[in-house]
Amino acid sequence: MPRILSHFGLLVATLVLVGATVAPAYADGAADIKTRQELMKSMGGKMKALGAIMKGGDASMLGDHTAELAAIAKKVGTVFPAGSGPEAGKTEALANIWTDPEGFNKTVAGLIAATENLAKVAASGDLQATGAAMGMVGKDGCGACHKTYRMKKS
Repeated sequence: MPRILSHFGLLVATLVLVGATVAPAYADGAADIKTRQELMKSMGGKMKALGAIMKGGDASMLGDHTAELAAIAKKVGTVFPAGSGPEAGKTEALANIWTDPEGFNKTVAGLIAATENLAKVAASGDLQATGAAMGMVGKDGCGACHKTYRMKKS
């Protein structure tokens, strides 16, 4: 009987230690999800601002907004660390982000290229070309990633 209690005590201690090391990983994952969601909201906000400018807003602000959007896009690949997927909390990020990192990184590279192109085109002052470049950000940047790596909204 004492031997059984000893083994039971060892098992409980092991479970407590494992739980103590696993719990913080998920807590960090939840914080990573929040950081990622805020970054995506800021991208969406920039796209909305650009849309308003293109519909008659102050065109002199295009350069600032497109440069900021390109800077945000460069951070996208950094906000999907291991342990911040669906197992860590409520997220629309699909697990294939982590199971297909090569494809995901290629898609993020497309977003970065599209936003950098938008900033370059906007700097030229050509509003028609800027509108087309915005469309490419939506389609080949945001849209390409959302189509493959984000949970479908119902």
